Amino acid sequence: MGWDGPSSMPVTSMRTGLAQLGAAEVETARDALGGAGTLILRDSVDVEAVEAAHAAVVEDLCGLDLEALGRRGIRVGDKRYMVTLELEPPFDRPAIFASPPLVAVARAVLGAGVVINSFAVVIALPGAPAQRVHVDHEPLFPHDGAVSMSAPAYALTGIVPLLDLRESTGSTEVWPRGDAPAVPDAWTEKQDGSTVLSLAAGDAAFIDYRVCHGGTANPGLVPRPILYIVYSRPWFRDADNFSEMPPLRVSPTHLERVPAEHRSLFAVAAAGHQV
Repeated sequence: MGWDGPSSMPVTSMRTGLAQLGAAEVETARDALGGAGTLILRDSVDVEAVEAAHAAVVEDLCGLDLEALGRRGIRVGDKRYMVTLELEPPFDRPAIFASPPLVAVARAVLGAGVVINSFAVVIALPGAPAQRVHVDHEPLFPHDGAVSMSAPAYALTGIVPLLDLRESTGSTEVWPRGDAPAVPDAWTEKQDGSTVLSLAAGDAAFIDYRVCHGGTANPGLVPRPILYIVYSRPWFRDADNFSEMPPLRVSPTHLERVPAEHRSLFAVAAAGHQV
């Protein structure tokens, strides 16, 4: 189970299970992401698939030293690294990237042509301090903040923890999306109104790409790996986070193994050869 992290912000939480969402649930999800910009989906990802992904990340990445981790990905904070995952077993399971509740919400918010823009794991190693609070992309219209914030969502970050997030592991802290562009780099002190997401293995969360957030410290003794699957409108490309590594590692061979009904999610990889 997760833990009840500190919260002063209303975060919508839905216990969906693995089935398709009904119309009322989809509307609730759309309202949550169109408002504060954060949504928790309980029991929405197959636990066995999550456990297999966790075992693979621990075996392949968590034992590496910092220099080796830096070669595999990029540093996104002290003792914190992001690595793009190759669409190989066990990460190629639709139960992870195409879980019905996740895809239903992504399509409801971003349109039927939604694509997976990036597929990565962020590992906060033991002793990692809190990450710098940030937004994942500069405003679409840098000279018109009001338009940037009022425009329909263009990307959602799907947060899929690979282990229960407890007080001893830390989690992700989020701030509600407002009418003005967030400028956390200008904050002189931490702002009120945040929530530390309480998530267990099998849960997921969505945050709008314009939401301020940051990983909390990992005070425990085990690494904290979290999948970050960014779903977006097909025209969006994230040049801010992936200037030094590809957002996807999806080859033609990988695409052939993706079930036909889910292949459109990787249209960016198919068109752009982002491997």
